[in-house]
Amino acid sequence: MNNLIILFYLVLIVAPISTVLHELGHVLGAKSVNADKVTLRIGRGKPLITQNRGRVRLIINRHFFIGGLTESEREPPYSRKEKIWITFLGPAVNGIFAVISFLFLYIYPNKYLTLFLLFNVWMAVGNFLPFRIGEGRTDGYTILQLLKRQ
Repeated sequence: MNNLIILFYLVLIVAPISTVLHELGHVLGAKSVNADKVTLRIGRGKPLITQNRGRVRLIINRHFFIGGLTESEREPPYSRKEKIWITFLGPAVNGIFAVISFLFLYIYPNKYLTLFLLFNVWMAVGNFLPFRIGEGRTDGYTILQLLKRQ
């Protein structure tokens, strides 16, 4: 029973929160370079909640625990350096929260915080590694492609 609770905690709490943090990193990056419009999608499937906050639109889909996506636009278009910055901030935010979690583990050691720490390390490292599978690509792959362009 205890392992089942941990699994539900991972799938229904840790993964969605870590995904939101990751996507908020991209939102912060886009806003820091004056994006005209930012759309933050959490999950897949039919939209359940749509909120507009200024230039940011939040869409939470039925299967909120499966992935996320941030899209942004601006006129004039982003420079290559700005695209790299926006892309970099997603996994960087996961790395920051992994470090914060690590520090909190000294004060309040427990398996739930440890799982949050490990998942955010995985999100940070996994997204910095440059690879793609089919149409999907990591932030690291996107950054590498941007760096290779002249």
